[in-house]
Amino acid sequence: MQLLAERLRLALMDGEVGPPCLILNTAWGRFVLRVYSISDTPQAVEGSLAVRIQQQEPTLLRFVEALGGLGLSPKQREVALGLAKGSSNREIATAMGVSTNTVAYHVKQLFQRLDTHDREQMIAKILVDGAQAP
Repeated sequence: MQLLAERLRLALMDGEVGPPCLILNTAWGRFVLRVYSISDTPQAVEGSLAVRIQQQEPTLLRFVEALGGLGLSPKQREVALGLAKGSSNREIATAMGVSTNTVAYHVKQLFQRLDTHDREQMIAKILVDGAQAP
């Protein structure tokens, strides 16, 4: 908070436009902190501050929520999540305790079901279509 307060003081002295911000990436997601002066005299060093904290939803969390709206089987969702994490078929197979052929089958089924032709296209389609599902 001291860092943000100092940035605000410098911004006010320099006449910068917009509130200073600090971006934190934590295990709980990405947070954007913006600080505003709410004192009667904005340039006062001892003035009151307001801090706005905004949590930005991680893409992976959005992806998991989108998977729920597509009516995929549990195994298909697990494979899709592995693909979204950037895992190889072999890594997904090891994590699931199945063969790489089984993972390849599920990937093929996902591609057909979502009318996609590669992993990136499939991930993008899940994010768009899953977000629109009721």
